[in-house]
Amino acid sequence: MQEIKKSYLNILLFFQRKKQNISVKVQNKYNMKKRDLVFYIIGVVLIIIGLFYDAQISRFFAENRASIINSVMIFASFLANWYIWIFIALILSLILWKGKKQFIAPLWLSVIIGQAVVFILKLIIIRERPYDALGIIGLDIHSDSSFPSGHAAAVFSILPVIERAFKKTYLIFLLFACLVVLSRIYLGAHYLTDVATGALIAYTIGLIVVEYKDKIVFWKKK
Repeated sequence: MQEIKKSYLNILLFFQRKKQNISVKVQNKYNMKKRDLVFYIIGVVLIIIGLFYDAQISRFFAENRASIINSVMIFASFLANWYIWIFIALILSLILWKGKKQFIAPLWLSVIIGQAVVFILKLIIIRERPYDALGIIGLDIHSDSSFPSGHAAAVFSILPVIERAFKKTYLIFLLFACLVVLSRIYLGAHYLTDVATGALIAYTIGLIVVEYKDKIVFWKKK
């Protein structure tokens, strides 16, 4: 009789733990969906603002620069260059290798697809850089199209992976991503619509890759 009671209690504890784990997972997924919605709302609002005030915003930053802020913005922008980003992705992959291997493929696919889409759009949509179109001083000169921002795409493409694989550092990375996109406007390299569109495109790609990773055959565990 005692053994039966003990077995019954163990079964109850097992299902209770299962219920708690499911509740935590559901809550975490709900929080992620809510953050995604907030991100899209902010992104769309920024694009709308940019459609009306792109030039004014770029001029404002160009006319209110300070040497120490220039250095910070140039460094932040430098960290989002493609060759630096490959190095960062390699480091993240090594970290993910220990227990979170399922996020390595989404990490790289998000970056590669995001940059490929941005590259194609730059070839299709030719837009002058703010320093050329507005006659402001540019602190980061490029010869390709301004729209959309490749730097913004780089940092925001892996944000969905960071959100799920590195929850404790997500906020820090988000702040860094925001600093990068701000630096692109500050340096005169992009308009607000460039960075907001690049961020939205890349984040959407990263989100799709992460959400559907388990449905792609070669990612499934054997």
